[in-house]
Amino acid sequence: MKYIYSVLLVLCIVAFSEGCKDNVSASDDSIQDIFPLKVGDRWTYHIEEWLNTNFKVTDTIGDIVVQEQAVFKGHQGYLYSLGDTNNENIVYYSGSDLFIVNESNSSTIVLRYPMTTNQKLVLTDTTYPDGSRLTKELVYRQDNEPITVPAGQISCVHYDRLVINYMQNIADTSLVRKLYFTKGIDFVLEEEFEKHQGKPFMIFRESLLSYSLK
Repeated sequence: MKYIYSVLLVLCIVAFSEGCKDNVSASDDSIQDIFPLKVGDRWTYHIEEWLNTNFKVTDTIGDIVVQEQAVFKGHQGYLYSLGDTNNENIVYYSGSDLFIVNESNSSTIVLRYPMTTNQKLVLTDTTYPDGSRLTKELVYRQDNEPITVPAGQISCVHYDRLVINYMQNIADTSLVRKLYFTKGIDFVLEEEFEKHQGKPFMIFRESLLSYSLK
């Protein structure tokens, strides 16, 4: 199972508040308010993946289930499972950030809230011996963007996760992951685009089919 699937499935347990004033996300909510988790919550998604821009290699259904509360290094968190497998992970809060615990028992930031419209969070920034550079960034786009998925038409909050390559100080965005959330429903849609021959092509889509919340 590809890395982005396992990371972004964590986001299925995320719920965002509605509304946007003066290009600022709703500021009355903490990350715990907009990411409410309950043991027994379940989300079902249609998952599609393409190879070489036009050959579909995955077309399946997957579930997220919140199993139980958990604690990681003193942080409040939750244990979740992916489908019917034994793949279990911990997601936890720290301040305004949401983290996932990875296989090496360290943690990686997934999202931050609140953020202002088009605010950027640099997740990694690596410079290589040849002088090239690669960054991974999270960008908050907007509130109230209408999205249609199998579960219905939903007004969403939109984030982008970007992979940007720099060569001779020229930036080239090679990968874009568009993420959509809504209050009371949680993670709604991910669309991932990879650049081929100078043009972006969709290589991954995960869309909400149904959900059951406790």
